[in-house]
Amino acid sequence: MTRKTTHKKTNSTGRNKKLITIILVLVVLSIAFIATAMYVQSVSRTKPFEVREMPYDFKVKPALGFNVDTDLIHMGGGPAGVTLTRNLTIRSEKDAIVKILMSGPGNLTVDKNNFLVSANTSTQVAFVMVVPQLPMGNYTGMVHLEFYNPKYWRG
Repeated sequence: MTRKTTHKKTNSTGRNKKLITIILVLVVLSIAFIATAMYVQSVSRTKPFEVREMPYDFKVKPALGFNVDTDLIHMGGGPAGVTLTRNLTIRSEKDAIVKILMSGPGNLTVDKNNFLVSANTSTQVAFVMVVPQLPMGNYTGMVHLEFYNPKYWRG
């Protein structure tokens, strides 16, 4: 009597397809992860690494006045049309492009903006305001100092 042996045929083609599918999924996920990381890094580089906010105030009044306190940017006061000036020292521990933004009443301006402050140095900035035609009283606003990495500065 002859005996027939049956061999179970292994389905290597099916296993290969599953392996290829798994590898493709891993490659696609890796590419997606790397692309996301690169995007997040590029966006974070264009944002300021430090933001400082400082209030400013001024008074519309009949006579010229000064305030030398350093708790905020006191512009002083005076009648409409008088020019008020206050200097501020800006310092940074790292190289930085400093962008100055102002919000509030009056037309507060600066003598320089979007300027470089080298690491551990300081720069003087003059804040200038012509007292506006407003009713007598105290007025406040806000100065925002944004510090950007010069390497990624886009102005």
